[in-house]
Amino acid sequence: MVAKLVSTKALLCALALATPILFFKGTNELFEFPKMIFVYILGSTAFFVFIIERIKSNTLSFTFSKLDKYVLLFLGANVLSTIFSINRYTSTWGYYTRFNGGLVSVVIFTMIYFVFVHGTTKEEREKVLDFVLYATVPVCIYAIAQSFGFEKGYWEEDSSARVFASLGQPNWLAAYLVLTIFPALSKMLAASTAKLRGLFATIVLLNYFALWFTYSLSGLLGFVVALVVFLIFVEKNLLIQNKKTLFGIFLICILVSVLKPGILGPKIRDSLRDAKIISQNSLIAYAAEEQVVAERKFGDTTAIRLAVWQGTLRSIVSSPKNVFVGTGPETFPYAFPPFRPEELNQTSEWDFVFNKPHNYYLELLSNLGLLGLALYLVLIITVLKSVRKPAALPLVCGILGLAVSDFFGWHTVTSSLVLTLYIGLIGTYE
Repeated sequence: MVAKLVSTKALLCALALATPILFFKGTNELFEFPKMIFVYILGSTAFFVFIIERIKSNTLSFTFSKLDKYVLLFLGANVLSTIFSINRYTSTWGYYTRFNGGLVSVVIFTMIYFVFVHGTTKEEREKVLDFVLYATVPVCIYAIAQSFGFEKGYWEEDSSARVFASLGQPNWLAAYLVLTIFPALSKMLAASTAKLRGLFATIVLLNYFALWFTYSLSGLLGFVVALVVFLIFVEKNLLIQNKKTLFGIFLICILVSVLKPGILGPKIRDSLRDAKIISQNSLIAYAAEEQVVAERKFGDTTAIRLAVWQGTLRSIVSSPKNVFVGTGPETFPYAFPPFRPEELNQTSEWDFVFNKPHNYYLELLSNLGLLGLALYLVLIITVLKSVRKPAALPLVCGILGLAVSDFFGWHTVTSSLVLTLYIGLIGTYE
């Protein structure tokens, strides 16, 4: 009965469209928690419908692709790490308020992956991708409105200084838009009509404006790296055929960036200064720890991240079990405090409880150990190797941009969902 009322395509389209937009003020965590519960409900429903359809058609057997196997192996690494977790409850359900990253969420995303790959047609998968891109329109309009003062003073954070829209945090919004801007650009280049070209050109511009107004260095760095790769591998005829449209988009983006630089200028200067200090200190041997602290006058953000990364590495190497299978999914808040560096006491976040190391790769290494990190990297590298396939290129560039920004952040519910769909779609291009 359920399978007759809803289809896997409809459920996946609903996931793609509604997840980025959804937030709810009636919960302790306004953004991530409602999104995660929504994904739980629709993702498990889609898998149930998928299984019912398979049973009815008597086609329960599967032919697993290489990517399918890597996805299952990564799930297996999460299961193993949960078994040996320092807190199995948290590893199973995820850290409170977010829940994304726990074993249950990994299971749900794996289910969504298999429904998407094995339960939809090529045309249906492309339609789901369209809904991923359509969802960015209200999100970006919201973000742009914030940059011009809409809701100023409503949130604890100044949303006009750095927008976050319905994602809840500027870097989270930036990571999401880095994923979506290249498929929109590709669809604009391949558009068969002026109407479609205009639609996707508008989506590209909205994506860029919202991305810029986040003033997220990690997101913008990911965008620049991915853009270079996109321009190298894209069919040059498409660029030539759309040169007027591309030139117009380029001029508008440059104009907006110059006229509204926001806090990016000071952030870039601080980052360059910190990079210079790091490179100089790496060549100097100090006799006393006090002198090291005195010389390393980093900006606050850099000092916090360096200290958290240092403590994370100490936690990882503290036991052979931690090295190979980690402390368990989402257990970083419990594993980190015994190794918390004293330098954090000299920063603005001296009294914070750190539940993430602000580096997704260190997070995987801490939570899942070398096994989990290695399997994730194998999966991502395998996907990135599809860069020469025209259909896969924009998706690969989005994933590459996310992979770059992951050096300074972590996956949200929205980015995890879009990444899952992209990996599934790329796998069908093989």
